[in-house]
Amino acid sequence: MTMEQAKRLAQQKSKDPHTKVGCLIVNDSGKVLSAGVNSFPTGVDDSPSYRWVRPTKYNYVVHAELNAIAEAASSGVSLRGATCIQTLFPCISCTKAIIQSPVYTLNGRKTPEEYLDEHIQYTNARATRLGFQSPSFRKLPNLIALAMNIASVPYEYLPMIKWLGEGAYGTAYSANGLPPEFHIAMYKDLQFRTGDPDCHFEQCVIKTALVKDKKAIDAFVRESKMQGLISLETYGPVSGKDLVPKICYAGILFGGGMAISIQVMTRAPGDTLHAIAVRQNGLTATQYVAVEKTFVSMWSLGFVHGDSHANNILYDVKNDKVTIIDAGMTLLLPFAIRDAVRSFDPARYPGLEIFARTIDHLTHGYIQDYNADGKMLATYLKWVLPEERKLVNRLRYEAWQQRMARVRRAW
Repeated sequence: MTMEQAKRLAQQKSKDPHTKVGCLIVNDSGKVLSAGVNSFPTGVDDSPSYRWVRPTKYNYVVHAELNAIAEAASSGVSLRGATCIQTLFPCISCTKAIIQSPVYTLNGRKTPEEYLDEHIQYTNARATRLGFQSPSFRKLPNLIALAMNIASVPYEYLPMIKWLGEGAYGTAYSANGLPPEFHIAMYKDLQFRTGDPDCHFEQCVIKTALVKDKKAIDAFVRESKMQGLISLETYGPVSGKDLVPKICYAGILFGGGMAISIQVMTRAPGDTLHAIAVRQNGLTATQYVAVEKTFVSMWSLGFVHGDSHANNILYDVKNDKVTIIDAGMTLLLPFAIRDAVRSFDPARYPGLEIFARTIDHLTHGYIQDYNADGKMLATYLKWVLPEERKLVNRLRYEAWQQRMARVRRAW
């Protein structure tokens, strides 16, 4: 559903002779759930021309966004997870209505900054912008809409993109079936870019964040390159592309008075380790050993993740596969420690116990405020269900003996 259709709705249905506004609310497949234009309340006579003259009309007109939300409510249509497409940036009253509704995507003709620049003299405009910056509005994945606006990507692709979640440094969206045209249009205006827009991912994740200064730009570029570097590394049977999502392309968009970082990567399967532990009231021995093996594998490639909290670890129960996301705090290990990890004897020591303290000590000065790998693995070991704890050492030995045998053959 495109902006042009919302404009057409406004021109056809709105009787306001000065400002015609249209609003469409669509679901993730592009189906229209509700529509509205700026109009008088139902039953109120809108034929007298004086009623459309400012400031008199302000006493009568119901804005398009509010009409669309009211129409859905009166017909019993759920707007949960829907996208609101409107031809004019909303006022503060409509902003509050959108925040209170289940609608989670806002898609306007202009960015908040562009609208604010044009209407800076109005308190209404400033209040609207503050409303969109409030914590209660964070459920709206408006960053991707703003990025598409800056890159001149058609809004018809927006229903293919769904909000996944937010972290401390960005918002993640999942996308299914985006055509090459989307990636080419998004990539062409990126600065500090890396990768290639020639993506062939049926499913991908788009991570966005507001970038406020040069330090943030440097951190973003470093994270993108580090994640790409991990995915290229191999050692015997261990391949970095199996440990982290593959970066397709990344860069920064500048426009509308803002800078937005864009990372497009493969979609990692599974749920977060935190969600699994909550659902099961703990972890099984198999799940824990798979997580430990993944981190020791990363160490053997020469990397320390450094922010290994349970929401940065995805576990695919069906395939017993672990993927680590968010390489923003990843550090390179000294070659001596990396080689020591590669040569340990699992028959005598599990990787966690022999290397975790050394690795945490080496990285403490850099990532002391984050979730050091060894510290978090020790925490996850405590999450193992009581009846499963006796299995951990046996599964460790079996998993690592198998891995070390393959590595020795590779030598």
